[in-house]
Amino acid sequence: MVDAEQVENRLERLEAMLERLEEIRGAGEEAYLADAQQRLATERLLQLSIQICIDLAAQVVSEQSAPPPSSYSDVFKILGDKGVISAEITERLGSAADMAVRLSSPQPPKAR
Repeated sequence: MVDAEQVENRLERLEAMLERLEEIRGAGEEAYLADAQQRLATERLLQLSIQICIDLAAQVVSEQSAPPPSSYSDVFKILGDKGVISAEITERLGSAADMAVRLSSPQPPKAR
């Protein structure tokens, strides 16, 4: 059963993060590129926003008695296959989920 309070809390957090990302976007590309802290904060906001979407989607999938997904992007594919979200949203959130995995993985050292 859906924990409505938990869902509401996640959606509120997501909304706050998206508002902050819009503020960063509104400051312009030049300001963004000039501020390393801002770039790191943006990366983290994106990662957390995507994780909230993944968590909410996984909750819906589990309540739909769907087969367990094999990856984060599969969570959105299952929702798309069931008609819960559109094909466009399925594609965009699936790509975002893949990006979140890359962001959370340590980067290998660059060859010198």
